[in-house]
Amino acid sequence: MRMMHCNCCKLKRFSIITVAMLVAVITPQLWTAPLTLEVGQEWIFDGKGTFSFDRGPRGKGKFEGSIRQVATVLTRGEENKIAALCTTTLKRGQRSSELASLSIYNWDSATRNLEMLGGRANLILRDDPWGIITLPLIWHLPDKLTANIKWENSEFVDLPGIPPDKMQVAYRVLGLEKIGDRECWKIERTLVNQPMRIQLRQGQLYLQLTEHIWLDRSSLTAIGCKHSSTVELKRGNASTKLMRTYELRLSNQRKLSAQQLTQQRKRMLTVFNIAQQIIGITEQATEQQMNVVERTIANAAKDLTDAPYPILMQRIQRVLKLARERWEQSRKVAMMIGKVAPDFTLPTLTGAQIKLSALRGKVVVLNFFASWCGPCNSEAPQMQKEIWQAYKGKGVVVIGINIWERDKPHERAEAFKKKHKLTYTIAVDEAGKVAEQFLVRGVPTNVIIDQDGKVRYLQAGFNLNAIKQMLDKLTSK
Repeated sequence: MRMMHCNCCKLKRFSIITVAMLVAVITPQLWTAPLTLEVGQEWIFDGKGTFSFDRGPRGKGKFEGSIRQVATVLTRGEENKIAALCTTTLKRGQRSSELASLSIYNWDSATRNLEMLGGRANLILRDDPWGIITLPLIWHLPDKLTANIKWENSEFVDLPGIPPDKMQVAYRVLGLEKIGDRECWKIERTLVNQPMRIQLRQGQLYLQLTEHIWLDRSSLTAIGCKHSSTVELKRGNASTKLMRTYELRLSNQRKLSAQQLTQQRKRMLTVFNIAQQIIGITEQATEQQMNVVERTIANAAKDLTDAPYPILMQRIQRVLKLARERWEQSRKVAMMIGKVAPDFTLPTLTGAQIKLSALRGKVVVLNFFASWCGPCNSEAPQMQKEIWQAYKGKGVVVIGINIWERDKPHERAEAFKKKHKLTYTIAVDEAGKVAEQFLVRGVPTNVIIDQDGKVRYLQAGFNLNAIKQMLDKLTSK
C-alpha cells in the first residue's frame, strides 16, 4: 500500500502515524530484583495480557495473548550482561501468530544503574509493530521495606507504541500480601506526576502507568506483576489511545548448566551483535561491507533454528532488506546530484500544464507530498512562508507535486491546498512516474534544481535549514 512509504513512519518516531501504526500488543516487563547476581541465573515468567487501541472514528481493536518472558544473567565482571527474551502468542478472533523480542542490559553492581545496551539495535529486535521489551528492575530498593515507604528512581519504562526511554518513576510499598504460600511485599510503581505530558510537534502525548509488583519477603525475588498503561496522542479534536494490561507470575527459577549457559549466551549475543551491525550500515558503506553483513546473517540463520530465534532472524532479515534499499537509494541519489534533472510535464490544479524545462533560469523547488501524510501537513505552512514567500522575489519557483493518493487525487490535492492556504503551484502526478524519475521513496521529499536545470539537493523529509542554505547559495550567484 503506497501510504506505507510515508517518512512519518521512517523519520518521525513520535508522529501520529507512528503511534497509530505501532499498535504494540503485550510487551511485559520482568520484575526480578536479586541483589546478588550469578552467571547462569534464569527467571521464567508466564502470563496473559490484552492490548486495545481506540482511534475514534477510524476504529477500535483488541488483541489478547499469552506471554513468556525469560531473563538470563549472561556475564559477570566489568559488564554484567542481562538478557530479556520475550515470546508472545497473539490472538485476535480466530487468527494467531508467534512474536519474539530480545533486549540486553548492563548492570553496574557498584552504582546499581541498569543501562540498555545497543541503542537502536533494540528497535530491530522486536517483531514490529508489537513493541520492545524493557527491563526496569527494582534495583534501588530501600535498606528496609516497610508499609508506605516511598522512593523515586530514573529508569527505563516500556509503554505501548513508543520506544522505551528513561523516565522518573515513583514507588510505594503497599504492605504484605500472600501469593500462594509466599509472603510478599506488594509495591506500586507509577510515573511521577502522571499523566505525564510531552509536547510534540504533532500534538500532546499523555502517558500513564500503574503496576503492582510482588517481591518475596525473604529473597526479594519478584513473584509477579500486574501492569496497566495508556498512551494517548491528542492533536486538536483527534485522539489515538493505546491501552495495555497484563499479569505475569514466576513459573520457574533455575541455574543453567555450563553447557546451557554457553549455548544461550552464544545465541543471544549473536542475534544482538548482528542487530548492531545493521545499525552500523550507513550511506557511506561499501558493497563489500553490505555483502559481509548479509553473509553473516545468512550463516547465523542456519544455526539459530530453535524457537524463538527464527522469528528474530526473520525480523533482522526484513530490516536488512530495508537497509540495503536505503543504501542503494542513497547511491542513486548521489549519482543524480549535479546531473540535469529529468524533464516532465504535469497538470496543475488550475487545469494548465507545467513543464520543468520551461523554468530554466530559475531555481526550482519540487515538494513531493501526499494529503494523508502527517509530516507533509506539518511542513506545508513552512513551505508556504519560509520558502515560497521568502524566496519568490529571488527567482525561486516552488511546485508542490501530489502523489500516492488512494483515490480522487485532484480533489485531495485541492483540499490540501485550501487547508494550508498555499499560493504556490500544485501539480498532480497521478501515475507516480515523476516521483519515480526523482527516486522518491517516501513523503515528503524535496528536490532543488538550479538555474541550469541540474539537481543540487534531493532529500526525504523536511530539513528547513538545509533547504534554505541551498537556496541562499543558489540565489546569491
